Amino acid sequence: MQPREITARYIRAQLLNQLLIPFLFEASQQNEEWTNITVSRLIAVIGERKPHVWTTIIDTENAPAVIHAINLGRSVRLDCLLTDPASSTHRLECVALLHESGSTQQLMPDNDIELKPGDRILFCGKREAKDGMHWILQVMSSLNYVMTYENEPESYIWRILSRNYKGVERRSKPRRH
Repeated sequence: MQPREITARYIRAQLLNQLLIPFLFEASQQNEEWTNITVSRLIAVIGERKPHVWTTIIDTENAPAVIHAINLGRSVRLDCLLTDPASSTHRLECVALLHESGSTQQLMPDNDIELKPGDRILFCGKREAKDGMHWILQVMSSLNYVMTYENEPESYIWRILSRNYKGVERRSKPRRH
C-alpha cells in the first residue's frame, strides 16, 4: 500500500469517526486474548454482515432525552442505549467499543457506566441498531421505557388510550432482519 493511500485512509477515518483512530490505537496495544474475545463479541452480535461504526455524543444536540434525564437527576447507564426501545426483552445488535469521558478512555466499557454530558461512545453493530438507539437518545418516552420498561405516553390522548393496554409489550415479535 502506498504511503499516500495510508494517509488518505487515516484522514478519511478521522473525518468520518473521530473515536475510531483512538480505538484502533488502543486495541493494537492489547494482547491476543483480548483481541479474540473482542472479535468473538462482535461476530456474535453482527454475524457475517458488514459492521456499521458510529459515535454517539451525549449532548443537547445529539442526545436531548439523555441530557434532560440527567438534568432531572436520573442516572442513565450505557445499558439503556443498548436496549431495544420497542421491546424490553430485546437488545440492540451493537457493541460499545470505546467510552470517552473527559480525558479518560475505556476500551470495551461495562454496560453499567453512568453517562455524563460530554461523553462520547464508539459503537459497532448493525445499522438498524443505530436507528433504534436514535429513538432512545432523542425521545424522552423511549428513554423512559428502556429505563423502567413501562410505557409512558407523552400526550393526553395517548395516556387515555394506553389505559386499555397496560402491561402490553411494545413489540411482541423480534424485528426481522
